[in-house]
Amino acid sequence: MAEANSHPYIRVRDLNNASVLLLTSEMLYIDDETRSNISRYVVNTGDLIVSVVGTIGLTAYIGKTLDEANLTENCNKLTSYKGDFAAWSYFFLRSSMGMEAIRLGTVGAVQTKLALKNIKSMNVPFAPACAIERTTSTLNGILELI
Repeated sequence: MAEANSHPYIRVRDLNNASVLLLTSEMLYIDDETRSNISRYVVNTGDLIVSVVGTIGLTAYIGKTLDEANLTENCNKLTSYKGDFAAWSYFFLRSSMGMEAIRLGTVGAVQTKLALKNIKSMNVPFAPACAIERTTSTLNGILELI
């Protein structure tokens, strides 16, 4: 790992007890060459991430201080949940229903993992758009407080 620079590297352990993930002094950094090699593993503010290997099912919402940070391959970013659906999806994944969906999507006997295809096939219960709009400001407010 590199000295502190503009390329923070998010590991699964950084998700422990995080709701909104922000840059901390505990985070590691990568050098320019490594960043170019893992350019597909970059997250942006508003992305949701979920750990898929090791401790499976840890979820966090990427905060402003980690925009364009680098993500371990042991996590997946969920980027299709932008806008009004980001907070909704985050709270679903943290709910008992979401955790059960994650558990059911986990495969493997020795090295368990949550396959991307299983994440994509999760049934996230959505309310009518007008209800989501009303709820979104409350959920976003909770995320801001966290």
